[in-house]
Amino acid sequence: MMGADFPQLRFMLSGSGHYIFADSATFATPMVCMLGPTMGATRFLLAGPLQMLGVALLPLGWLALTGRDASAHIDRLYDMTASAGGAAHEEILSRLKAADEPEEAVILLWDYLRANMAEVRPAIRAFVATVDDWLASETSPQVRELRAATGLSERQVGRLTNRLYGAPPQYLARKYRALRFAVQIARGGQDRHGLCYDSFYDQSHSIREIKQFLGRTPSQIRKLPMATQIPDAPVQEATLPPFYA
Repeated sequence: MMGADFPQLRFMLSGSGHYIFADSATFATPMVCMLGPTMGATRFLLAGPLQMLGVALLPLGWLALTGRDASAHIDRLYDMTASAGGAAHEEILSRLKAADEPEEAVILLWDYLRANMAEVRPAIRAFVATVDDWLASETSPQVRELRAATGLSERQVGRLTNRLYGAPPQYLARKYRALRFAVQIARGGQDRHGLCYDSFYDQSHSIREIKQFLGRTPSQIRKLPMATQIPDAPVQEATLPPFYA
């Protein structure tokens, strides 16, 4: 089970599986799977042995690779081979399957991404940078601060965050607050009661929010065998131009 996350592009090299989303919708995973932004816990049922290669897509990467409105793909997936450029996606899947070493497959994947991503306008890149800074600014960022930072109206800000991140600003703030809190719980780095009341209305509120976005309560997260099961935000690949972030 994975918590709320960024979009994921996944190539099934062997094995198969089914996704069960937060609303109980169930889908067989395509061989070249584009998983949209998730806003709740998602289960992946495996029939192995499984070999899969994938990459998380930040908002600019989603736009550059798909050109789609992210809000139309919340908690859903689609088959890349059935979309525009399907033949190219089938070809890279075959080449990845034929790769002799994981390192070779990774190089093939980056080359594929470079060849299939469109450049994103500077204004959109600047907007995403502002939203990212806003999300990281404090535990419960206020929408009015984002409006002031962008100089856009509430409607304009909402339209752009829906398109790029899949949700309006206030919902994004809730998602990132819950994920940040879950990471801190898993690592045991702070007193959970003090952190809870600083970030949420009260402890009951924190439990409900964590359960919604992670599929587990704080107590269950604390008992996970490894804190790495709660992912950090991915790091941008330094060798790629800014619009591939």
